Amino acid sequence: MLRELFKAISTRDSPYHNIYYLTDTEVRFSINDDRIGRVITISVRNEGDKYVAYGFEKSQIQAITTTMRQSMKEVKNLEDFWKWFNYYCNDMS
Repeated sequence: MLRELFKAISTRDSPYHNIYYLTDTEVRFSINDDRIGRVITISVRNEGDKYVAYGFEKSQIQAITTTMRQSMKEVKNLEDFWKWFNYYCNDMS
């Protein structure tokens, strides 16, 4: 699953940046959300017999240096990951 995710996000003109891929262990990337001035960092890790997705949101405003929001969820496959990712990125609470 990590290899498939890496291929999906590392295309030319991808909105994702800071892409890090540790073979079959972790994929990590960031995306800027200029709608409300935040940077979202996503990490998907192979933890034994399962994949866990982590999301961290930080403000793009330099005066705000703390993490604003974070989330984690076990994901079963790539489709499950994208559902979680879309929910996490669009949840403005």
